[in-house]
Amino acid sequence: MINLIKKIISSFKISNVGICSICDKQFPDRDLHKISELALCEDDYELYSNTNWSNVFNCQSTSTNPQEALRIQEMHDFLKKVNIPSFIKTEYLEKETLIVSSFSIYIDQNHLDNFKLHFNK
Repeated sequence: MINLIKKIISSFKISNVGICSICDKQFPDRDLHKISELALCEDDYELYSNTNWSNVFNCQSTSTNPQEALRIQEMHDFLKKVNIPSFIKTEYLEKETLIVSSFSIYIDQNHLDNFKLHFNK
């Protein structure tokens, strides 16, 4: 949860450090590769560039229903513990008077069977 908060805060303020989208470690901005909304350390940039990624889970969250955002971050944290590289992409949509955050989690396609064992998908 703390890493999700750091990611959100770092995207709104000017900072000289950032969080890698895959390993969640903090690095100086100059050491991160920016790809779309992702920030990747050197090792994870190589991994990202040489991996086929699969979207394995999507959810939406609003200010009145933040539970899904916590759930997807918990999934990302668990995947790190079981050595399945993953990252979360976020899109923001406006629906009537609400801002809806749409989250997608991606994993290395080589880990799909292992993912299914843990999440019964």
